[in-house]
Amino acid sequence: MKRLVSCIAIALLYSAGAAASTLSDDTAEGQANFHVDFSGYVPKSCEITSKNSELRFDLTKGEEHERKFAFTTWCNSYGTKATILITPYAFENENADVIPMEYSFKGQNQTLQDKDTVVRFERQINVSNDIDKSDLKKHKLTMTSKPQAGARWGEYNGEMWVSLYHN
Repeated sequence: MKRLVSCIAIALLYSAGAAASTLSDDTAEGQANFHVDFSGYVPKSCEITSKNSELRFDLTKGEEHERKFAFTTWCNSYGTKATILITPYAFENENADVIPMEYSFKGQNQTLQDKDTVVRFERQINVSNDIDKSDLKKHKLTMTSKPQAGARWGEYNGEMWVSLYHN
């Protein structure tokens, strides 16, 4: 009887030990293996960041008003060159009246006179590719409104797209 109780106790001990080692995927005498899963994250190919994504022009003065759109660029690439594409659209009110705009980026100037004019900057720029993003490259686009005497009253709105592609 004592022998039967001892065998049952030993069987329970072994089965309890096997159940307790659920993290081992292979158990052998004198050896245990532990399996660990890893995961990580690689950021987007390119990233543009800016603190001023909404710009307000003072059109009440009836004169030129300048605003700067500053943004930083970063690309997850092996090179430090990228292409920036800036496409602004008309600065117009609900009556389709347009206030001309002048854009300046890296020494290139373009004027958007009406809603049918297409203005686009496509330039090669330097970008940071440090994985910790410690050296973000800063760029500035200057926009100048050029309201003319007799411009119709009302709220004027405009927009632009800024796209970044690593080379």
